[in-house]
Amino acid sequence: MTTAICLCCGAVKLGALTPCPECRFDPQENGDKAKAAVPTEHFLSQEDLNAVSERIKSGLAVAYPDELGKDLSHDFASNSGLGK
Repeated sequence: MTTAICLCCGAVKLGALTPCPECRFDPQENGDKAKAAVPTEHFLSQEDLNAVSERIKSGLAVAYPDELGKDLSHDFASNSGLGK
């Protein structure tokens, strides 16, 4: 399973689309699923994952690449690719 960072609290979790063991955030909307897929070991190094986690824990915003987010949102919306 993939190491991921929770969008809400910054905790490390297993699987981008799984509920967070710390805050219980569970990405359900296509946009949330797309954003949740980005801070994972598939797209970021461990160093970058740690930085994203710290930003979220500190209450700072995290920027998501527009094109990647659009592509992933489309995949989830169309039930293809990552959305299967």
